[in-house]
Amino acid sequence: LMFDLRVAFFLLILMSLLAGSIYGNDFTYLLVAVITGIVAAWTVRNLQRYSRFLATSLGILLAFTFANLGLNLTNYTLTPVIEQEIFTSALNAIATPVLALILLWLLKMIFGVTSDLQLLKLGRLDHPLLRKLALSAPGTFQQTVKIGTLAEAGARRAGVNCLLTRAGTYFRDLGKSMSGDSFRENRNDKPDLPALKLASVIRKHVQAGVSIARQNHLPGEIIDIIRQHHGTDRLDHLLKRARTEAAAEDIHLAEFRYPGELPRTEESSIVMLADTVGGAVFNNRLTSPEEIEKCVDTVIQSKIANGQLDESVLSMRSLRCVRNSFIETLIDLQKEIKAPVEEKPESTG
Repeated sequence: LMFDLRVAFFLLILMSLLAGSIYGNDFTYLLVAVITGIVAAWTVRNLQRYSRFLATSLGILLAFTFANLGLNLTNYTLTPVIEQEIFTSALNAIATPVLALILLWLLKMIFGVTSDLQLLKLGRLDHPLLRKLALSAPGTFQQTVKIGTLAEAGARRAGVNCLLTRAGTYFRDLGKSMSGDSFRENRNDKPDLPALKLASVIRKHVQAGVSIARQNHLPGEIIDIIRQHHGTDRLDHLLKRARTEAAAEDIHLAEFRYPGELPRTEESSIVMLADTVGGAVFNNRLTSPEEIEKCVDTVIQSKIANGQLDESVLSMRSLRCVRNSFIETLIDLQKEIKAPVEEKPESTG
């Protein structure tokens, strides 16, 4: 639950060897421990729901049973203790997930470690903070759901943590719940604020989101994504508008640049790209595959050129995977936009 499958297998074999040596280099114990451990680790990979723990319990029980049965059959005999071993297997299958949950809770309380189970809970749209966002900034919330799908698909294609990416995307715009009407997706044709004032509101939503996340004790990984999802990018469209509204000496470039940090993880990089790409496609109502592909390529090249991915660990291979996933997902999402229904000629009969 805490590490990827390769690390889990390595730790499993290491601990089995150590425990086997304590039991006098018992090969039977070592073999059973490795088999059941592999099954347990395999069943909780990419955990998406709590019911997966039932599969873990069943897998441990079957692995213990067949491993012990097979070892007994190698001696061409079934010893009377096989029933006791099966009973012990059942207890182990029940106790292992329970102990895992207890240990995860302790790790969270003592060290602040975030598990996939916690991310699974945070990745649900009925979270109180997301319900508040839906009420105060409905347009942002609706767009967030789509961008969450976009970011999660990109993370899955790139082989990074899908749960963290999805949860980070959902919470990235928490700060917009403080001034939802100022943002384009929530205005409902209301007139814009002056460019300088609007830039100030937009910039502040990053800091406001971090503050809300800290007050509600969200994991550090989520807070980092909120802080980094705009990087240090500049609001060029507002800067251009401000130059037509105010004198040159009243304009300071720092007032049109996000005060965040550059994304450092693969997940925060994907969230930043999904946020910008999704916003451009949905706000401009791009529907054709050609327009979507051009928009995705333009955004990615712009982020690279502006140095927004300079501190990211996202490889070029992963970036290509994310780019292709974005295009495919956006085309599928935009297909849901219904074309205008053609009016039928009135019957003359």
